[in-house]
Amino acid sequence: MSKQAKKRQTWQAIHQYEGIVFGYLKNAVGDSQTARDLFQDVYLAALEHLDDLDTTRSLKEWLITVARNKTINFYKRHRRNTYQELREDILATESEPADFSEVVGNAIDALPQQQRNAFILRSVDGWSYRELADHLNLSVSALTSLLKRARENFIKQYLIYNLPFSLRANAESLQLSDLIRFVDPFEPADILLERVEQKSQRYFNQIAENWAGIRDGFINNRKLRNILKQMPDFKHELAVDIGSGTGFIALHLALQNKRVVGMDMNRKMIKYLKTTRQGLKLAEFYLLRADARRLPFKNRIAHKIFLNLVLHHIPNPPLLIRRANDILHHDGYLVIVDFMHHKNKQMADQMHDLWMGFNPDSISKWADDAGLHLFYEDKWASTKDLELFCQIFKKADV
Repeated sequence: MSKQAKKRQTWQAIHQYEGIVFGYLKNAVGDSQTARDLFQDVYLAALEHLDDLDTTRSLKEWLITVARNKTINFYKRHRRNTYQELREDILATESEPADFSEVVGNAIDALPQQQRNAFILRSVDGWSYRELADHLNLSVSALTSLLKRARENFIKQYLIYNLPFSLRANAESLQLSDLIRFVDPFEPADILLERVEQKSQRYFNQIAENWAGIRDGFINNRKLRNILKQMPDFKHELAVDIGSGTGFIALHLALQNKRVVGMDMNRKMIKYLKTTRQGLKLAEFYLLRADARRLPFKNRIAHKIFLNLVLHHIPNPPLLIRRANDILHHDGYLVIVDFMHHKNKQMADQMHDLWMGFNPDSISKWADDAGLHLFYEDKWASTKDLELFCQIFKKADV
């Protein structure tokens, strides 16, 4: 066969995989036009290397490797451009994002040893499945399962490494895997939390008038009354309802002539509560628009603090619990109501929840570390097929 005929045969063989290559690129970049541009680059590279390609070997694997490299280069350029644009406006004091190879290296290093060895030998060194199975003394099916777990863990670790450092520093106490669904590996990490917060506020703006009905599916008046009766009344009680929403707890207490601060950062929620307060003429019901991540209260002023369906929106729950302890009176109580850890990603994404619930034992530990003792605990099922829990903590001051 002439050299020219061999080139023609290779070129025809390569075009069998157009759909596979384009599909790979579209899934990788999420944009048809960008995928088409990268597709052309892949086939231009193939045309330039026709003399070197061997039709007896896997052309598909070669094409996907080129497509993967083109995708990585595209994202590296995109990341640099995006970072530079943001840096000029609001990130002048931030350090440069980690080098791509450094992030990949850290993700590989975080794999369990057997997974790491198999992943490197297969993905980096290009060993065949049979060679690798023999080397590790595994069947091919067992090796396939091992590599699948290794790739899943690699992706998980890669995404976790792209979280803000403030979260990664608490990796032992936080379920960081909950957050990887928000990660864009090619944006500066510190933007992630602000992006999620903005989407969360837009969501609560949209459903502000319907929030009471949604919330009632998780905790109702009967549950609230049972929670409140676990704690004593104080003569000059001040209660703080953090993330009060439409005032489920704050209004309940204010109508019993308690001094209450309803705090929320959503403008529509605060506007709703102002109208309600005016209509009910509640003189001891105070409203404050503030961020729960930066509580503006003095120490030891509150007898009761409520975090009702709030903690799963907070980037650093242990820090908020410590701050709540600072604010509590020496004999005060902290009430936390939230979801048990769950896998209902659809609901969590719809409500832009950072955390997909919690293990109550984790919260007990955070509270104990802050100087609070577990006083009461309850669990129940909601109408949304999710379990909730309530924990009441007492200030441990002596």
